[in-house]
Amino acid sequence: MNCLNGISIKILAAVLLAGCCWALSLPMAISNPAMPACPSDMVYIPGGSFTMGSDNPDYVEEKRVEDITVSSFCIERHEVTNDQFATFVEATGYVTVAERSLLHALFPHLSDDELSPGSLVFQPPEAGIQQVAYLSWWQWTPGATWRHPFGPDSDIQNKADHPVIHIAYKDAVPILGSCVF
Repeated sequence: MNCLNGISIKILAAVLLAGCCWALSLPMAISNPAMPACPSDMVYIPGGSFTMGSDNPDYVEEKRVEDITVSSFCIERHEVTNDQFATFVEATGYVTVAERSLLHALFPHLSDDELSPGSLVFQPPEAGIQQVAYLSWWQWTPGATWRHPFGPDSDIQNKADHPVIHIAYKDAVPILGSCVF
């Protein structure tokens, strides 16, 4: 494998750890789970099936219950760090989804401010609130990117070894496409 010391697989691992593994068809999927063939710095995750979702109308954020099957795959032992991702960006000039403006043609109902680059940032609910409205704890924050995780007034100084955040699935796919396995 030659991909900036495995950085692309680590980016995919970060996406997987964010809860997307059930939806991906991975290039690193192992066709014979009895014979894992992971690089030495990676861990083999056996595939399997599970039930996901809810038919309870109180959980509007859940899709209907369905059986999901995940292929076996290899994953990095640790998340991608800010320092590793910075090395990748410096080498390639890559611009993440959070660093790009949304297109007015695709989102005509949004204002110019809402089209500006940014990402969702977790905002803890106020103390004493028993129930939080669906997704109300995530707030669109203009300027929130991997370099500015909480918005334009934040940075990753002294956080080189922290996991990179604000990396989308669309960021992982093209990076993997440029790798040689």
